[in-house]
Amino acid sequence: MELATLFFTFSHRHYLKRGGTIAFVMPRSVLTGAKQHRNFQRGNFGFVKFLDLEGVGPLFNVPSCVIVARKGEADRRPVPVLSVSGRLPRKEMTLRKAREFLNFEEAEFTPPHAAAGSPYLGKVFEGASIYPRCFWFARPP
Repeated sequence: MELATLFFTFSHRHYLKRGGTIAFVMPRSVLTGAKQHRNFQRGNFGFVKFLDLEGVGPLFNVPSCVIVARKGEADRRPVPVLSVSGRLPRKEMTLRKAREFLNFEEAEFTPPHAAAGSPYLGKVFEGASIYPRCFWFARPP
């Protein structure tokens, strides 16, 4: 579990009224299809738009995005994305001043888990193994 997705889910469920819009700054990993985010991506939160901030620096210590959702709506597939990139002269700036240094590009995004299963699932026969099995030896002192 990842704390940002839990906080988003709790806030969406308990504090947002039907038809209300919520926007959260989150780690960009929620868009990548990582295992800990599968249930979040399937949650039917009414995703309206994503802002991909991976190309902006300096911003946060981890690649970031903004998730925008509207309670009571079905998720849009694909989800409209605004990709933002650019180099800021300093970390803390107003949006008005930062716009001078940023590029904005509209795109679409389909969360990776939307496809049914991994294409490699039928090709895996064995998990991680170390051969030969007696790879490490320890001698008592």
